[in-house]
Amino acid sequence: MALLAERSGDSLSLSGSLTSADVEQHWPIPAAWLGSQTLNLNLERLQQVDSAGLAWLIELESAQRQQQGTMQWLHCPERLIQLMTLYDLDVSAGQLAVRHQN
Repeated sequence: MALLAERSGDSLSLSGSLTSADVEQHWPIPAAWLGSQTLNLNLERLQQVDSAGLAWLIELESAQRQQQGTMQWLHCPERLIQLMTLYDLDVSAGQLAVRHQN
């Protein structure tokens, strides 16, 4: 299943698969997928994701920030949250952050 993207207003909805094979097909990140101010990234219909997919999502956020924007992470699937935990990342209040170890 391929990665499908739907851009509407300030939202980008991703569905399907975001694995190493899919990342190769969407590199570099299409400029049309970036928002002007805040990009609402809806991942509710994302069915597969691996570490390359997570890296691609982090690069998407970086590209959004380079355009002086921000990104809201919405409806992260459980598999993505598990990967984030492995890399000491967290999404709280829709923002990606590094978890602080005590």
